[in-house]
Amino acid sequence: MEKKTPFYKKKWFIIVAAIFVFSGFVNALSEDEDAAESEEINEEEQNEENSNENKENNNASEEESDENIDLFTVEINESISISNETVTISGDTNLLNGTLLYFEIVNSTNDSIIDGDFEIEDGSFDEVISIEELPNGEIEVFVSFDPSLQTDELQEVYGSEGQLLDGDRLESLNSPYDSKGITFSDHYIKSVAISFSGTGDTATELFNLSDGFAVLEFTHSGSSNFIVELKNESGASELVVNHIGSYEGANFELIPQSGDYLLDISADGEWSAEINQSYPSEIDDEPHSLSGKGDDVIFVNLENGLKRFEFTHDGDSNFIVLVNGQTLLVNEIGNYSGSTTETVQDSAAYAFEINADGNWTIEIE
Repeated sequence: MEKKTPFYKKKWFIIVAAIFVFSGFVNALSEDEDAAESEEINEEEQNEENSNENKENNNASEEESDENIDLFTVEINESISISNETVTISGDTNLLNGTLLYFEIVNSTNDSIIDGDFEIEDGSFDEVISIEELPNGEIEVFVSFDPSLQTDELQEVYGSEGQLLDGDRLESLNSPYDSKGITFSDHYIKSVAISFSGTGDTATELFNLSDGFAVLEFTHSGSSNFIVELKNESGASELVVNHIGSYEGANFELIPQSGDYLLDISADGEWSAEINQSYPSEIDDEPHSLSGKGDDVIFVNLENGLKRFEFTHDGDSNFIVLVNGQTLLVNEIGNYSGSTTETVQDSAAYAFEINADGNWTIEIE
């Protein structure tokens, strides 16, 4: 009788058992890896939570620190006074001694620039700058307080970019450091009178006028025609004076654009000319009672509203009254007595140009 081998010693059993044991080992290893990965994920999540908590704590600390910083509240009262000769920048402030204010003075006619700086001393400033070298035209003055341009010691108080400053006047500055600061400005039409004189027919040299208006005053001592034309660079002309014999008077001309002009003068005697583009230093307020003889220009302050104008003239020739070179109030010949009304839209200074050969009066009510 053949002896049977026990099943557990048979090859097929051994192979099956080995596969079973190996599968169990692999499963166990996989479970260990899953557990490790789970622990790593939990650890990362915990680290992220801790990091977020730290950031929140740091932000809270920074906000609390910012709240504890004493900001410097800037106070400044300034004025800019401009004349044909000087610009004066003055005022008082709580900015510290040694603080620099920077200025730039620009002439729009030819882009001439004068710039510089000055220091705050004992809470005030008063700087006078000569602008005699600048030509006639619009003058713009810019002044700034820029913390980024101050000394290290002052920046400890103001902040290198103005971050330690406070106040209603603060604004972003157009500077390399994009800092906060304060600016103020003003503008002015510089008009130094332009004068010419001569005898007989003359074309003057070119001179510059800004757009706006010009008051031209002339004298003539001859006995024949005295004719004056204002010409621009392109040759376009405007008749200013057309008179026979001796003459003394003023005329108002609108200047449509800035540029170079000249006077083309026909005369048989000595003559003089003066051109001015600025308002008089003193202008009367209403009510007004104006009087004169011959051609003249008079500036008056008028309040807005309906106005009544009453006129007289005792001459033989034209009697014409224009306001600001545009609004015609009277256009008569010879003796005249009459009145009219006109609505003044804006409260401002107005130029009355009178063309006459006799005595005249204007009453404004």
